[in-house]
Amino acid sequence: MGTQIRAWEIQGKKLIPVQDSSLAGDGHQESELEDWITQCPDILGENLMVICRQLDTPEAGRLDLLCMDSAAKLVVIELKRDRLPRDAVAQALDYASWLEAAPADQIAQAARTYLNRDIEEAFEDHFQRPMPEWTCQSHRVIVVAARLDASAERIVNYLAQKFGVEINAVFFKHARLSDGREILLRS
Repeated sequence: MGTQIRAWEIQGKKLIPVQDSSLAGDGHQESELEDWITQCPDILGENLMVICRQLDTPEAGRLDLLCMDSAAKLVVIELKRDRLPRDAVAQALDYASWLEAAPADQIAQAARTYLNRDIEEAFEDHFQRPMPEWTCQSHRVIVVAARLDASAERIVNYLAQKFGVEINAVFFKHARLSDGREILLRS
């Protein structure tokens, strides 16, 4: 079953439905969503540390964001500002398959370049504890969009439920309030 995000503005004692749209429908770029997640990765619903942005992978293309969670598990983030089609799920899985074979020192070097310091130091500052052992093979995937198309949703559910693939979807909607202010809603 699809997820639906709705919002209402409170004006006095009345609830006024807020008209929402995808970020694409309101002229926002995918890079803006990437900026917002980079600035505040917890908008994805958990404490994550961004370790790479727009990482060029030799075989799979350019990975939007690579994060690390508090258990030092790598998290592949694939972003779409509107609908996430099934080929975007395949793209995210391609990044994960590349990561499976990537040497840890290659990821550590990419993180060092992005963070301007060693990944261990950044981890300790971010999570307030020493970094545990980590490997590239310990990873999961989060796809981010306004909505999934039906086939993408089936694929994500199938992989997660049948095969235990650590893949999840996070949905964002954009809304403009009556005074012109903008809000971002997450599910």
